Parts: sequence; C-alpha cells; structure tokens
Amino acid sequence: MMEIEEPATITTESKTMMKEDLSRQEGAYGAKMIGKLKKMKCAVFGLRGAGIEIAKNLMLAGPHTVMVHDDEKVEIADLGTNFYLSEADVKSGKTRAQACEKKLSEINPFTYFRTHVGPITSESVNDMDVVIFADSTPLVKLVEINDYCHKKGKKFIYVSLYGMMMSIFSDFGPDHEIYDSNGDAERSFVIDKLETVPQPFANMGEFLKSYGVSEEKLKKMGYRDKKLACFDVLKTEAQLEVDEKRKKSMSANELLVLLDKKFGHGRKMCGKITTIHRHLLSDGDFVRLDEIVMSESQSGETKKIYKLTDKIGNINTTCEIKTHRSNPNVLYIGDISGLGTYKGGGIGTQVKMPKKTSYKSLKEELSNPTFEIAFADMIHFGDERKAHVAWMAVQKFLSESKRLPYLLDEKDAMRCVAIAKELEIAKSLGSFDEEFVTKAALFARAETNAFASIAGGVVAQEAMKQTGKYTPISQWIHFHSLQMLDRKAAGKPQGTRYDHYITLFGEKFMEDALKAKFFLVGCGALGCEFLKNIAVTGLGCSSKGEVHITDDDVIELSNLSRQFLFRRRHIGKLKSKSAAGAAIEMNPALKEGLKLHNTRVEPKTENEFSDKFWENLDFVVNALDNLKARHYVDTKCIIFGKPLFESGTLGTQANQTIHVPKKTPSYQEGAPPGENQGIAMCTMTNFPYEPLHCIEWSRMMFGQVFEDGPSAYEDLRKSGVQKYLEKTCARA
Repeated sequence: MMEIEEPATITTESKTMMKEDLSRQEGAYGAKMIGKLKKMKCAVFGLRGAGIEIAKNLMLAGPHTVMVHDDEKVEIADLGTNFYLSEADVKSGKTRAQACEKKLSEINPFTYFRTHVGPITSESVNDMDVVIFADSTPLVKLVEINDYCHKKGKKFIYVSLYGMMMSIFSDFGPDHEIYDSNGDAERSFVIDKLETVPQPFANMGEFLKSYGVSEEKLKKMGYRDKKLACFDVLKTEAQLEVDEKRKKSMSANELLVLLDKKFGHGRKMCGKITTIHRHLLSDGDFVRLDEIVMSESQSGETKKIYKLTDKIGNINTTCEIKTHRSNPNVLYIGDISGLGTYKGGGIGTQVKMPKKTSYKSLKEELSNPTFEIAFADMIHFGDERKAHVAWMAVQKFLSESKRLPYLLDEKDAMRCVAIAKELEIAKSLGSFDEEFVTKAALFARAETNAFASIAGGVVAQEAMKQTGKYTPISQWIHFHSLQMLDRKAAGKPQGTRYDHYITLFGEKFMEDALKAKFFLVGCGALGCEFLKNIAVTGLGCSSKGEVHITDDDVIELSNLSRQFLFRRRHIGKLKSKSAAGAAIEMNPALKEGLKLHNTRVEPKTENEFSDKFWENLDFVVNALDNLKARHYVDTKCIIFGKPLFESGTLGTQANQTIHVPKKTPSYQEGAPPGENQGIAMCTMTNFPYEPLHCIEWSRMMFGQVFEDGPSAYEDLRKSGVQKYLEKTCARA
C-alpha cells in the first residue's frame, strides 16, 4: 500500500509563471470555440448538489468569469452532495458560497472567480452572458430574470433536483446563432446518380397539409388517424380504395411511396442525388457539389448558395439538402430541371453554415412546454408530461409557502396534489398522476449525488453552447427515477452527512453502502469523478468497507482541464495517490476503507491482484482508457462473478454499460460501439491521439475522393448501363 498525498496550500508566489495547456480541450471543441469560451461570463445561483457540479465543470472549462451565489447556511445534509463542504463549515455558520469560494477558485487560476452576496436582481446579471439557476428559487423570480435575459440576448438555464426527479429548462433567446450544430467533422460523399424528380412527401402530415388539413388539427391527430386520413384522400382524389387488411399492414413509408406515385405529378421538381455510400447528413445541411457534368452547364440566375425552394442555375455550387425519409443513400436539392440530364461525375462535401434559432421564454414554456426528445426515457415514455405537472405543483407550493414541502410530510404532499389537480397544464397535457406528484413532493427536499452529477454535466455543457457550437436543448428535460423510491423503506433524517440517502432509500441501504467492497480501476477524468461520488455518498467509507483504487500514471499539465481532483502542485506525482488525498478531504471517513495501489492491472501483477483479492470484491468500476485493460478486467469479473460498471469518454461523446453476471452479456460479448470495429470514426476525425489514427484518416479521405468515384465509373464501363443500374438499385 502507498501513502496518501496530503493536501497542500497554494501560495501567491506559486501562482506566478503558470502555464496553461488547452490541447485536450482544443481537440474536443476546436480553437474557434475555445476562443469564444475565453470571453464568456457565467453566473451560477445555488450551490447545492447540482450548483456545485455546474460551477466545478465551468471552472474546468475555463470561461472568462464564473460568479456564484448562495446565501443559505451550510447544513449537515449538504455534505452528501456538495463535495467542497465540511462539518467545520456547518459549525462555523458559513454560507454555502463562503464555504466553497476558496476551493472553486483554485480549480482554474486563469478564470476570474467571484461570489455575489445579497438579493438577485437584473443588475446582478447585467454583465453576464449565461445565467444559471440551480436552487429552489420561486417561480416569480425565475420568470422575472428570464424575461430580462430573453430581451437582452443572455442565455438562461434552470435546473432543479426534487428527490429522484431532475428538471432542466434552457432559453437561448429569440435570435441565437449556431455555427456548428453537432461538432462532427464535415462529411463527404461520391455521387452515383443525379435525376430530376417531383418533390417527395416527407411525412403524412406534410401530405395532409397540402390537401387542406390545418396545423391545429394535425397536432391532435395520432399516427393511426393520419394514416386513415391519407387513405381517405386516396379514395376521394385518386379513386383508389385500399382494402382493410392492406390498410393495417401497410407501413408509413409504403404509404408515402404510394402517395408520391399518385400525387407527385403536381409537385414542384427537385434534384435527387443517389450516393455510393451512406451520406450520414441531416435535413437542412448544406453541401458543396463539385465535378458534376450536366448536359446544360448553366441555366437562369446563378447563386453561391441555393435553398431547397430555389431553381438551381449552376450545379457545381453549394446547395441546401433534404434527406430521404428511409433511404440513407438518397438526398434532395433544389429544382435542377433547367440543367438537362446528368452525364456523370460528382462529389459532395458538407459545408457547415451558420443558422439562426429561436427559443421561447420561460413564461411561454410553462403552459405550452417543448420537451427535448433526445433525452426522453423510452422505458417510461410520456412521463416527461407527468413530471412537468409535478414540477409545476411543487413550484406553486414553493411560491405559496415560501419553502419546499417538508420531507415525508403527507400534509404538504396532499397540498401539492390538490394544486396539481387544478393546474390548467395538467388538463391540457392530460398527465395528472397522483402517485407521481405525491412522490415528487414527499422527497423534494432531498437530492442525490448521482442526479447532481448528471445535471452538472448537462447544464455546464449547455452553458458552453453560448459560443455557437452545438445545438441547445429544446427546451425542457424532465427525467426521473421515482420508481426507485419505496415510501415504506424511507428513513427519517438523523443529522448526518448521509441524510439525503437515508431519507430516499432507508437506513438498511446506507448501512450496506458503508460496508461495500469494490475496485476502482483508473484515476483519470472519469476516475476523479467516480472517486468524488464515492466520497460524498459514503460508499465503502467505513472500517468494514474496502475501496481499492489504482493507477500507475502520473499527472501532466494537460490533465488539469478535466481531472478536477488535481492541481498544479500535483504535476509529476502519481494519480492514485493525489486523487486519494483530495477525496479524503471531501469525506475523512473514506480513509478507513481506502486501499491504495499504483500498479497496472494485468497478468504480470496477479501477485498483488490475486484470486483472493477478486473474490473479496462486491463489484468493479472501470475508468480505463485502453481496450486491452478493459478486456482483462472484464475477464476477471466473468471468472469471479462480479458486476462490472464500464464507461468511457472521447471528446464530448461518452458511453456506459453495466454487466451483471448471468443476467447480461459481458463487456467483450457486448462489443461496445466503435470498439472491435477498427478505429472509431470520431477518434480519427475529432481527436486522433496516435500516428495510426492520422494515417487511417488520410487513407479514408483519399479513398473517398480518388477511389470511390473512379471505381463507380469503371464498374459502369465494364458492366454496362443495365447491369450497373440493377446493382445500384439493389444497394439502395
């Protein structure tokens, strides 16, 4: 075992001659976004679980300014989610902002950090670019500040954690410009065929609109209603009656193909491009077309950029595209009917064009919410509506009573239920659920580190979208795990740092958590986050628990922008030793169960990580950055029947999998996306970190430009037009 790195103080003298290494961030975000980020000013109101995570993540990212505010006194239960608070802060009577100020400011000396004290007004945020609320602020105040931000072009983000329910709202104003919607590298493709066709119907709604069905009526129609309405139009307008059996079996795509055939003759013409491989583009993207030969080189007015509605006068230019509803090798551009027939050639390259987006204010979104579909819980689909009603009920209670409902207070919970029943939004959404509202109210004062970590990551990343890179949330996220809560098992607060977890999951859960025995492999970016979570939740933090951690790597300057347990004084020191020292500061009880290693987990070290070692564990958590080590740990978990929690990150992308013996596939059986399938595309294009990645990227680009097109032409020349068309149709 090793000695733990003891905490040290940073003197003013040690801050001089500091260097900043943003290479990892530039690899993930790009130099343009980093330049904008360095000018961004953010305000974070509230420093409970979600607030401290947001502030920490923003300080790591390195904007110009981070201002925090929380005038509430530190309570003992706060230590269960805010990792920068201590029992000494409770005794001293400090506010949360005062208690966190020093440690937050140490994260990044290149970011100007300050605290705000006193009432929150529009003047408080006048010089801020992004305003974030992460506490139980009354709805009236939220609406007031949001209205100010909406009018002044400032980005407004709100997050709340009510027990096991997370709610996030994002408003980027009426005129937000995005220069890169997803951060992916620009794609290219080789053209196989180009033809003039009538514009296809994108969906059943578009077809029905063209035949007089109003937008209002379409909103009320479900999938089946739209389908039947399309059949009615076929019968009345095209005199085509489909039998009942075929109506039921016909898919939406088959129906749209039929509609295109019957009604396409009256539609505006467009250009249909068929690519050799999947183009992987989206509606509204722009592509630069080159080397296309048409029978007429030019027709009518020529432009640099053509929209979908334009008549194209010069084919080798930049065009807006629309994708095919089902065929990944087909996309559409504007009307090319004036350019004659396609003679051959052609490559396309994506061009990322700035685009304006508009977002509604909080006042508008309260009664007519827009839910972010990308964050929808498919297991509990539709629960975001129930969660919105529950959130509104708790907010109304807060406004009435000037406080959140008391923990496990049935009277307060019933008041929230009564409020929810009377809400207009509950009637319009048709989503009132008494048990859902009751659970949300009973546990509204509690919060978990797990939900705080998720909220902190999502909201901090959302704030960075102020730079114009990536698409903001549109506009609500409601996510919950209320099904985990058993009202009978819930325990009463005991005046300890673990009160939130005792309240939510019961005393037995907390006893078992303190006695947990597990192995954390890796103390890098993910490992630092996991170790922080372990400390604040008390996992293994007792004499009966065992927290084994290992990492044989040393800390580098570039690590400091994402591995938040480390400071400049740690550079050159072992990660496991330094991380352990920082985590023990967060919860001194961790020292009782901590077992520190600095050895690589591999066949050569089985004298240290022996059979007895693996048998004694309850589970394993991987925080590794290479496939070989992951496979080795996975093999050990299979042999000894231990659950494995696996995850990984690459730039702004991440994945996680859970492997339970005899219930789920192992890590190696599961074949995580991008692994065991050559080099991941995102690695090559966004953040190549080995010479092989650069070589493979060059080979791929050479192939797309100089091999795919000539190969298709040679295939056409040898096979003849008829056979070549047959093969092309088969691929499509």
